[in-house]
Amino acid sequence: MATPQELDDLTPRTRRLEFDNGLSDLHTGLVFLLLGLLSAFFLSSAGITFYARALILHREPTILAALTLLPLFVLLTFGARRVIDWIRREWIWKGRGQVMPLRVQTDWRVSLGATVVWLILAIGGMIALPRSASNVDSLLRPMVAATGVATGILYFALGRSLRITRYPWVGAIGALLSGGLAYCP
Repeated sequence: MATPQELDDLTPRTRRLEFDNGLSDLHTGLVFLLLGLLSAFFLSSAGITFYARALILHREPTILAALTLLPLFVLLTFGARRVIDWIRREWIWKGRGQVMPLRVQTDWRVSLGATVVWLILAIGGMIALPRSASNVDSLLRPMVAATGVATGILYFALGRSLRITRYPWVGAIGALLSGGLAYCP
């Protein structure tokens, strides 16, 4: 029978299995890359102009394409997650038994704090940054930057709780770079 000390060490080690191999990092990075590229295009002046022009010239195909974009993204995201689970089950965790990750990896207080930080930065940034009618970016950039800061906070807390050394660094650097994004020209 395991002693309480061994169980206290076993729980974090088992939780770390979800993140040790880097597949979750790769999945999250690809999702954020895809979201970033889509946001950079569709929320830019050129993207909005392209979309408006497409709506005027080809209304029905444009609306159909826009409506299928979100379900396609969700399907790709969850499909990639299923592939990662299959790779882990068949190759990485084979012989260890089935490891089921927790539904929520961070404490609810950390998630609440990250949400409050997001609200403060997004709303405060939209109020504080100078706006002009031709500059859509001045309204959208604080929301994107606040999302990066909040995600950085979550990664920092996750790394601290799981004792994975790369996550606090990734969270801190990502939060600082995202915060700087709000004020770049």
